[in-house]
Amino acid sequence: MQYDIALDLSQQAGVSGAELLGRTMIAKGVFLQHHDRAEEAKPLLADGIAALPATHSDAACGV
Repeated sequence: MQYDIALDLSQQAGVSGAELLGRTMIAKGVFLQHHDRAEEAKPLLADGIAALPATHSDAACGV
């Protein structure tokens, strides 16, 4: 996916970078869902959740 490079770079920057990217991807996914673009939202939500630490409250949600 087009976010793989950004995710790799954020993970190299540390946990906070990966968490920020994950939260950003989730936010965009939610935005797309609210605009009836669920097929575009689903990969963003899945990748965003995967980028979060397992202990993050948003990581408990599934897609």
